[in-house]
Amino acid sequence: MKILLITIVAAAALCIGDCVVCAHDADVSQTQEYWILYPRTSGQCGLGGENDVVCKRRNLQGEWVSEEESVFFDPRFDNVPTVFFVHGNPTPGSRVFQMGRQMWRLLEQRASGAPFRLVLWYWPDDRRMSRRTAQIESTRSDLHAYYLARWIHRMAPNPATCFVGYSFGTQIVAGALELLSGGSVRGRQLDEPCMLWHPTRVMLLGSAGESHWVGAN
Repeated sequence: MKILLITIVAAAALCIGDCVVCAHDADVSQTQEYWILYPRTSGQCGLGGENDVVCKRRNLQGEWVSEEESVFFDPRFDNVPTVFFVHGNPTPGSRVFQMGRQMWRLLEQRASGAPFRLVLWYWPDDRRMSRRTAQIESTRSDLHAYYLARWIHRMAPNPATCFVGYSFGTQIVAGALELLSGGSVRGRQLDEPCMLWHPTRVMLLGSAGESHWVGAN
């Protein structure tokens, strides 16, 4: 776990280091933020409205506070380096939070006071790993990819955005980017795909996906 976290943080820190200049013009009172996002339901998606994701932000007292989505999409954050981390599964919620806390501390140290946002896409599962569990996680991954893509679609294009996926989290990241490019995942598509994004830094670690995901088209 420790080696994995160091690898993830080192990769994400590259995004922060390369893009810190983009954040100089950002007018934000709390320059380093830690968010958690997760869908309100795990049922079939595609029929819900925009308000289908719960967003919470850790305040200065270390408490998790529910926020309106408009706070996350505030234009003041458009140029702030943002790291999306999608953990793997099966992983219990307590372990996910532990990983998030460690990532935050290490990123905070590496950022040296520079603005950034860490966004944890939260989709825990405490099942024991088995072939059946792997099948379930794969199906859930495609569903969460759709939710994540819809969320990202609402963000302003930001060259300082980094996506880090681990294990089945790589399937969510890859699926979300496929949807944003106009593709489909298990028959799901965005209503308005092909959003113009700057080149995006993506790290897929311990991928549980197929090798053709990153093949040239």
